[in-house]
Amino acid sequence: MGEGEAFFRPRIFSTFSSFTPAVGVLPGRLNFFRLNPLPGTKYYPDDRELHLLRREPSQSKVHWIPDMMSPPRGFQQLVIFIQLLQFTTGQSIEHPLPCDFEDEKPCFWAQMRDDDFDWTRQSGPSGFRTGPQTDHTYGNATGHYMFIETSAPRQLDDVARLIGPVITPSATEQCKMVIHYHMDGSTIGLLAVYKRQYSDNSESLLWSDFVDYNDVWQQRETVLTGPQPFQVIIEGLRGTGNYGDIAVDDITFSPGCFKEDEGSLRMVYASNSFYEGRLEIFHNSSWGTICDTGWTQASSRTACRQLGYMEANPATAALPGSGSAPIVLSNVACSGTENSLTDCTNNGWGNAGSCTHANDVVVRCSGYRKECQYNEFTCANEDCIPSGLDCDFTSNCRDNSDEASCSLFPGRCDFQYGLCDWIQPKNDDFDWNRVRGRETAINIQDHNGDQDGFLLYMDAALPREQDDKTRLILPQSFKPTNNGNCVIRFYHYMSGRDVGRLTLYISDINGKTQLWEGSMPAATWEREAVELQSNVPFQVLFEGTVGTSHLGHIALDDISLTTGCQFEDSACSLTGPTFTCTSGECVSKEHLCDFNHNCVDGSDEDDCNYDPGRCDFETDLCNWNQSDQDNFDFQRGQGSTDTSYTGPQTDHTKGNARGHYVFIDSSGHQSNHKARLVSYDLPAADTCKFRLYYHMFGSGVGSLIVSKRDLASGSVQELWRTTGDQGFQWLFASVNVGGPNKYQVLIEATVVGHEQGDIAIDDLSFTNDCYSEEQSSTDSPQTSPAPTVTLQWTGQNKPWLVPVIAGVVCASVVVLILVGLGVYLYRRKHKRLNDAEPIIYQNQSNPRTQHSAQESMEMEQQMHPSSPPPPYSEAQTTYSDRYPTKGMMTSDRVSTPGSRPETPLTNVHVH
Repeated sequence: MGEGEAFFRPRIFSTFSSFTPAVGVLPGRLNFFRLNPLPGTKYYPDDRELHLLRREPSQSKVHWIPDMMSPPRGFQQLVIFIQLLQFTTGQSIEHPLPCDFEDEKPCFWAQMRDDDFDWTRQSGPSGFRTGPQTDHTYGNATGHYMFIETSAPRQLDDVARLIGPVITPSATEQCKMVIHYHMDGSTIGLLAVYKRQYSDNSESLLWSDFVDYNDVWQQRETVLTGPQPFQVIIEGLRGTGNYGDIAVDDITFSPGCFKEDEGSLRMVYASNSFYEGRLEIFHNSSWGTICDTGWTQASSRTACRQLGYMEANPATAALPGSGSAPIVLSNVACSGTENSLTDCTNNGWGNAGSCTHANDVVVRCSGYRKECQYNEFTCANEDCIPSGLDCDFTSNCRDNSDEASCSLFPGRCDFQYGLCDWIQPKNDDFDWNRVRGRETAINIQDHNGDQDGFLLYMDAALPREQDDKTRLILPQSFKPTNNGNCVIRFYHYMSGRDVGRLTLYISDINGKTQLWEGSMPAATWEREAVELQSNVPFQVLFEGTVGTSHLGHIALDDISLTTGCQFEDSACSLTGPTFTCTSGECVSKEHLCDFNHNCVDGSDEDDCNYDPGRCDFETDLCNWNQSDQDNFDFQRGQGSTDTSYTGPQTDHTKGNARGHYVFIDSSGHQSNHKARLVSYDLPAADTCKFRLYYHMFGSGVGSLIVSKRDLASGSVQELWRTTGDQGFQWLFASVNVGGPNKYQVLIEATVVGHEQGDIAIDDLSFTNDCYSEEQSSTDSPQTSPAPTVTLQWTGQNKPWLVPVIAGVVCASVVVLILVGLGVYLYRRKHKRLNDAEPIIYQNQSNPRTQHSAQESMEMEQQMHPSSPPPPYSEAQTTYSDRYPTKGMMTSDRVSTPGSRPETPLTNVHVH
């Protein structure tokens, strides 16, 4: 190192460069460890420089004491604290800049986010009777440094951490760091320096110090070994009290800390400045100088830009290189806008002419130009954070600029003013509660620590039951994606012994796909980032499931998707006719009124009166009838069937044991016995589909068949059949039944002579194209409507009708008047009689026998009830009368869950 260069060899304190973790320790960061003395063991520290720390297994803080190289007898075994950490991706640069903290932006040093508090930039005294009175750079009260503030609310063992730039060291020279630090106070804590490998985030302790040096700045040089890129971490640990501020200042790196790539630059600093020095460039496996012939201020701007600075200023002094260093460039002419000095014109490598080292280029740079990489977000304060952390409702930039412009992030909601674009669907058992944190059963704070902040909370208290579900869905459809750019970020809180589950799905035309599930209570807010992948348009769905009791709590907060999630341009781009839901998405018209909420708001099931064949069996068989050309009948059931290991346990409509379905009980029936349901007469229609849900579970299940009977020819055509065990689940079937003639639909279930062969069906329906508007007003089911009378005016042919009608009307009016008068006189007479008795009681002043006006009215109604209403008279037949929703039943018993199913229904049997 040349004369006047600002790198010295200070006195080396006792240090140790690394520890070897014990066998079986998980990989990660070896933070601290200490020896724990047994009760009654005395401890005498001999070497205050060597100390080990540990973390108590039952506590969250790190405790420290000074220690000796050889522990005395009676000490327990080492307890090693391993902590897995994730840090922000640093900027990969070639030039670790020096730092005196005079700029408001602390050079390339950044506050880490996983510590307890931050370092503070300060000038002058840091506190009363503790910390430095001046900085190290200028030695006065105007200079700046960084320190840890140990006053309240700081507590014992709180940690503050700074992390430096990514350094790729030289392969030929030693990389060294020089740091100045200040430790003053009676309750001083600990200063530790770590080397963090950039490849795997593993850390090793370089050195640490806890000595009270009074008001004296200390200097320490550290050799940073190894060829792989790394970062340096400076950690301050708060001691036992307020009198223990720790400060750092003037951090520099030697030229051996610069990456050796062709054309790389480095600055060999002058002794009186961190920002001025001789410029060197790497060429042909060695560092060389540049001749100042033809050098301009524009060339200095390019060199400073490449080194990582914002500006270039005129140099103030010369700093010649050593005689052995080659002069590799001259006549370098730049415009000042280039990113690299090798982009400027020059005489070519090695053509230095008559230049000597007295002509070596010296540059003076200012400002720090931090450039984030392509996969990083640039904060307003020029910090770099990994992409994907912006607009996630957490301030990852220290100035909150990563949460400032987030309107383009879909699905973004903190629930402070509602559900935003999210919807509570109808096809679940209950809803999420949007409440303040203090209003929950566990009195939590929202994700950002506000008890008055809103969040979504799953209340598992009664009447909730195990496996009840609550859902939250984003109804907009997203474009197919599999490039990793579409990610959902959310925060969840799970606590309690029986916490249940929180599941994330994507929903598309193929059904639901589970992407993530949480079921472990942590009693803290946890962040999740889940990549969304699908080959077809999809929606995003959260589902909370109640655990085995009400002692489980799940909360959601601060949901957002990245901008890589793009909405579909047209939600209704499906092939064939579509229906636009009230919630905005669209579904195929084939799914309308099929007893399934295809729209998240259930609007596809709102207007289904057009379908007289629609039946969920909650009351009866609707317009379906038992056939008299079968061997036995369908039964209406609820809960489980009598036969074990067969049949459903819930219906399809409600999904619980309270809902109803119809089924065949195969017990006691021979092989090929069958039960059949018959629809009413359906009108001719070219396109018509019949939909049903069926359950076929059991080792002896027969067949389920859907057929069509042509009413013109009487022929029966089988359209659909499934046979055997189909699993313990409700399945959906859609069958084309349209044709040119009127017809009936037949549902037939057969047995194979085995008890475990129950077959159940539920939620029958027809698509709306089975009924035209004209047919809906003219065609009818089997039961004919009551005849109606139509009067037609024919006064021109029969003039005598006019006086006859007039006479009838007048006579009717007179009769009505007389009847009304009679009723009035009758009530008036009885009112006088009733009014007399309360007056007598009142004169007697007996409060126990007085009656209020309301009681008098009730007595009047009991003594003289009004005339009964006239008997029901059927009005003119309407469409709803002609297509009733319930069939005529002679038995409608409701069985309870687990009870024996109902006896066969006795509807009208038809052929």
